[in-house]
Amino acid sequence: MKFVTLCLFCLVLASCEDKNNNKLLYYQLETYEKNLEEVNKAIDASAAYKSTKAEYLKKNYDSMSKIATVIKNFPHQIGDKNRIKLIKTRDSINTKFKLYLKFINSNTYENVDDSIFNKTIIVDFLRLTEAFQLRYVLPRKGCFTDDDL
Repeated sequence: MKFVTLCLFCLVLASCEDKNNNKLLYYQLETYEKNLEEVNKAIDASAAYKSTKAEYLKKNYDSMSKIATVIKNFPHQIGDKNRIKLIKTRDSINTKFKLYLKFINSNTYENVDDSIFNKTIIVDFLRLTEAFQLRYVLPRKGCFTDDDL
């Protein structure tokens, strides 16, 4: 009887520890998501400002910022339930635009809780958006003269 009670106690303790780890990971991902959103907003604001200074950059900024917005909103458009489609879309965007970001292997997500998976995918798409903005939206140093700044 003592053995059964001890086993049940260990099982309850282990399950509580997993829940606490999931909560901690969720809040860390949530904080990282907020930070990435702020960075993306700052990059977009900088690109918008620089594109108003040089007229020939305005068209590039308009079209590329629309693509960046679409990349950012992909997880919400596809939906949370289709994990394979989300992962394939993430990887294809990374390859198509040559962003060279490294992500967690798709096999790793099999036993991950839904809320953790959704936050991870949102963070991944925000990382894609940031890399896209830095590579294509934000004007490079040689795009304008000192008078344009």
